[in-house]
Amino acid sequence: MKSKAVLRCPFFADREDYAGLIAAILKDGELVMCRTSAEPGAEPLVFDRKSLPNVDEFINSRRPGLLIAHSDTHLEYRRVALADGSGDIRIHDQMLNPDTCRLKIGGEAGEDLLIQGMLDTNAETHKAKVLFQQIRDVIRMRGTKIKNVLVMPGALKKLEAGWRLAPGPNFRPEFDLTL
Repeated sequence: MKSKAVLRCPFFADREDYAGLIAAILKDGELVMCRTSAEPGAEPLVFDRKSLPNVDEFINSRRPGLLIAHSDTHLEYRRVALADGSGDIRIHDQMLNPDTCRLKIGGEAGEDLLIQGMLDTNAETHKAKVLFQQIRDVIRMRGTKIKNVLVMPGALKKLEAGWRLAPGPNFRPEFDLTL
C-alpha cells in the first residue's frame, strides 16, 4: 500500500512574525484562508486580505490551524458532533480539500516558551504541491535557517534572549532548538 506524500515545513514565529506572514501570504489576493475548525455551532469563515481578522484571534485560539487555498477553490467542511450532544463543530481539512495547505500556528505558551508552527500538506495533487512551495518560499524569505528549522526574526530575537523554542508545550528542554 502506497503511503500519502506529506510535505512539512517547521518554523518558529512570534505574534508579530505571524501577523507579517499571514499578510504576506494573502498579499496578492490569489489565496484565501479559513480556520480548520469553527467554534461550536458557528459557520466557518473564509477570509482574504480584505477581511483578515486580527492575528491574535488565531494565536490565542483553542483551534489555531488555518487552511490555505487558491481563491477559486471551493472549500468543503464536515460536521462533527460534540461528545456531550450539545451541537457540532464544522471542520475544514485536507481530506475534503485536497488542493490546500495547513498552517498550524505555534507561538507563546507560558513564560519564555515559544512553540513551533508548521506548514504542511498531504500533497495529493499538483495544485497542493505548488501551493505548499509558494507559501514555504514566503516563510524561507522571512526566516533564518537554524539546524534545519526556519526561525522568523521575532522568534530569533527571543531565542537570543534565552527563550526556549520547543516543538510543543510538553517537550523536555533537550528537544529545544538552540543556537
